[in-house]
Amino acid sequence: MATTIPAARDLAVLSLDDLMAEAAAVRDGVYGGRITWSPTVVIPLTRLCQDACGYCNAAGGPRPGEEAFLDPEEILAIAWQGAEAGCHEAVFTAEGQPEQSHPEAAQWLARRGYGSTIEYLVAACQLVLDETGLLPHTRVGPIGADDLAALRAGAPSQGLSVRGLGCAPAPALAAIQWPR
Repeated sequence: MATTIPAARDLAVLSLDDLMAEAAAVRDGVYGGRITWSPTVVIPLTRLCQDACGYCNAAGGPRPGEEAFLDPEEILAIAWQGAEAGCHEAVFTAEGQPEQSHPEAAQWLARRGYGSTIEYLVAACQLVLDETGLLPHTRVGPIGADDLAALRAGAPSQGLSVRGLGCAPAPALAAIQWPR
């Protein structure tokens, strides 16, 4: 059965309750009552970011006593905890390219033979897949097509944070991450 999506002008006059009911009808017409979910463990590859903001754990510079990135042993420890708890996926968070704003991040990567956060992320994804069987999913900041293609080799699922792309500062958007 084909689902018809109402025109925006028809939806604009609906009350919130009616609009929600209409949205539910469209969703149910397309997907039925099926809901899918996969238990996931989150692996914060780095807590550094190339952007400056105030709402996430990657804000600011390096913290005293904390390395720029998790090392492979720390990554695997988190991944194994997730696998043992029944997770099927490992979500890697890596906020953009912190090596562009933080010399400590560039130095950490270079000491280990990596030219970028993305190169290390690809290796980390492969490590977790090979060692634990968890399916890697990446959630990164804005990156180019070449980096997305590189990630595809080790991560069957990818997410891209598009915060702050092409936006102009406005009071209502005060929490958006703005490039340093």
